[in-house]
Amino acid sequence: MNQPVALVTGAGRGIGAATVAGLAADGWAVMGVDSCADDPAIPYPMATRAQLDEVDSAGGGSVATMIADVRDEVALEAAVEATVERFGRLDATVAAAGVVGGAGPVWELDNDAWRAVLGINLRGVHNTIRATVPTIIDTASAGRGRFVAVASAAGSLGLR
Repeated sequence: MNQPVALVTGAGRGIGAATVAGLAADGWAVMGVDSCADDPAIPYPMATRAQLDEVDSAGGGSVATMIADVRDEVALEAAVEATVERFGRLDATVAAAGVVGGAGPVWELDNDAWRAVLGINLRGVHNTIRATVPTIIDTASAGRGRFVAVASAAGSLGLR
């Protein structure tokens, strides 16, 4: 099988869903992963299972999806295993899962929101690296292995 394979977190909507669609259109097989669960510390709804299912059905058979929270190392490892079982290997990962904790200054963010933001945006990327990179190293086609972490403009332009 020569089709490259990617795993994308935050795949239920937004940048993650667009990444899945773009990769599939470029001939990639993709495992789209999303938590599909609201977090009471985040002030807006997360992607739903129905949205993740739409990403799956739009993929024309080259996309599979599953529920996994990037804060859950075991769930991410299961997603990697499912990817390899379904597609035979893993060539790339796009860590696109991310949240915004609130619209005000960071010093006004309550502890639960702060933990959620760090858990998803920081620890989630680390967990995704730990779960996927060893498999990329072991199974990717020569010269094809990649890990991409998506960040917001707030990573380079300070906000209040």
